[in-house]
Amino acid sequence: MTPKRLLLSLLLLCSVAFAAHAQNPYILTESGNMLIGRNGTNTVHWTLDRSTATLSINAPDMIEWTDKWTGVRHLRLGADVSRYAVFMQCTGLTDIQLDDANSKYRVIDGVLFSADGTELLFFPPAKTTGAYSVPASVTVIKYRAFENANLALLNIHAGVAQIHHTAFDNAEITQFKVEQGNTAYKIDAGCLYDIKLPCYFPTRDRKPKGFQTVTADFIRNSVIVETPDGSLEPGVDIPCVLLFYGEKCSYSKMAKKAFEDLMPKYEGKVRFYLIEISAPENKTLTARLGFTTNPVALFVYPKSSPSEKGMGYLKGYSRPQTLFMYQRALDKISQ
Repeated sequence: MTPKRLLLSLLLLCSVAFAAHAQNPYILTESGNMLIGRNGTNTVHWTLDRSTATLSINAPDMIEWTDKWTGVRHLRLGADVSRYAVFMQCTGLTDIQLDDANSKYRVIDGVLFSADGTELLFFPPAKTTGAYSVPASVTVIKYRAFENANLALLNIHAGVAQIHHTAFDNAEITQFKVEQGNTAYKIDAGCLYDIKLPCYFPTRDRKPKGFQTVTADFIRNSVIVETPDGSLEPGVDIPCVLLFYGEKCSYSKMAKKAFEDLMPKYEGKVRFYLIEISAPENKTLTARLGFTTNPVALFVYPKSSPSEKGMGYLKGYSRPQTLFMYQRALDKISQ
């Protein structure tokens, strides 16, 4: 490359880098133990004080999360904060404080709520409390509200009408209690049970083991057998579920989560297997069964009579649909 072309190439690279930098309005500066984030007008949007492990935010939608946030213990939300999901990665958080001028939210005992107090939005994962009672004003527990929380007891009053199915993701809760008169939730199989969906929220001691990932060879040797006439028959002594799924399929993920929510009720009564539908080693079996799309749940159970088929399948769609379909099928085969 000639010196002239090299110079032009360097100038082009510099201009691209400058353009990319110009589009990024944030500047990080160090000041003692303080990390300060500013935009192009030098307005401070957030500060992270390392000495006190305190994160102060005034525009959370303008933050790109990094590993720095795992060490945050205290969170202060400014008057202009209007989004809360962005600080869910603060897994070490013990409390939340709120500017008096903020009209979007309310904080009660370090926990974040909607302004009117009807929605519980975010419980600090590292909040040190053995038991927590959901305030009487709350009717909805929102998306990932108790994610990563660690509680000995969670009390849910009679007025709670809706709990998002991700509300307790990765949570360690030893015991749930539901106040008498609540028509949406109850304790069943040792877990919190959503009557409407249906859906189980397991306790620390009732978390299901989950699916066992297997291949077609395992299925042929342990679950389904081929008879002399070439037909496929159940070869099990306990009911089994084979979930044929796709690794990148969002509907497969919904189906898997639906089964996991239901597993506590059927622990010891049903075995659950996961099989990748498109894996080369599984294609012969999936073609033989006639499955070309995913997810498909195949229910295999011991025959109670020679005329009974002993196998049946359901295809998964939206998560509420799969919950209802799968529970009905599991109730049938586990009795």
